[in-house]
Amino acid sequence: MMRVPLVIRPGDRVRFEGRVQTVAGISGVLVRLADEAGGTAAMHLPTLMASPEFGLLRRGLVLGHSP
Repeated sequence: MMRVPLVIRPGDRVRFEGRVQTVAGISGVLVRLADEAGGTAAMHLPTLMASPEFGLLRRGLVLGHSP
């Protein structure tokens, strides 16, 4: 796993609470996550990033930029 990033973006894949999840959206400090089983969760960004269970797995693609 990569070190905790300073920035996460929609489309990024993260590990949290033992599951691989996708950052589905961010509004202010609220982050929406979607897991591989179709479950969703919303939480405060500082809580997510401070968790010892959090890790960035892969950056999502940014529209208009080459991977």
